[in-house]
Amino acid sequence: MCKGVGMADELVHYDVVGGTVTRLGRQKSTLTLYRSAHGLLVCHRIRNTGMAPPAGGKTVAGDQFYNLDGISICFHREGDVICFMAARMPLSDLIKRMTVQA
Repeated sequence: MCKGVGMADELVHYDVVGGTVTRLGRQKSTLTLYRSAHGLLVCHRIRNTGMAPPAGGKTVAGDQFYNLDGISICFHREGDVICFMAARMPLSDLIKRMTVQA
């Protein structure tokens, strides 16, 4: 699962609902759907081909967070993989679920 540095214990309570391998352009990628009492989360993972996070995000624990039309998004990089985690929730809630506050 995509996670920020020191993933919050709350995120552990999400269950995998399903997933698939698909293509994003010429690259294979995975889509995984998670569910909890907090709602649904979608994670889209692709190999990092030098993609930079979009400008204007909020950086927390090394990840970039955005909100677009009520959908909160985490741009997380781990090694050569990028994960876009998205959920319909306030940005502050996604940040709380994806990171541990020091």
